[in-house]
Amino acid sequence: MTDNKFENSSSCIQTDKSLTKNDLLQAAKLVRIKLDDSEIDYYLKELKVVLSWIQTISQVDTQGVTPMSHGGINDTLPLREDIINDGNIKDAVLLNSPEQKHDFFVVPKVIE
Repeated sequence: MTDNKFENSSSCIQTDKSLTKNDLLQAAKLVRIKLDDSEIDYYLKELKVVLSWIQTISQVDTQGVTPMSHGGINDTLPLREDIINDGNIKDAVLLNSPEQKHDFFVVPKVIE
């Protein structure tokens, strides 16, 4: 027995024939959006298309395919060496300063 939480999930997918206006209104209520009549018709049609895509995808035989997460990265990612540097732009940044002293910005005193 596998621990795949998506196993047999196709049984809980509604067909586009069973999606009703009331289902859409209930979903809209749950996400706290108000739909006018034209939006209801539009989104009902769009959701039926999405559900048909889901039905098509759910028919793919995935027996023997290992479930994955993180887009197929099963190993640890290679890490670059953590090298601290100044980006080699100190001089360019300081050129934007109206006044500088000892490689720092000079700003007016704000606390007495």
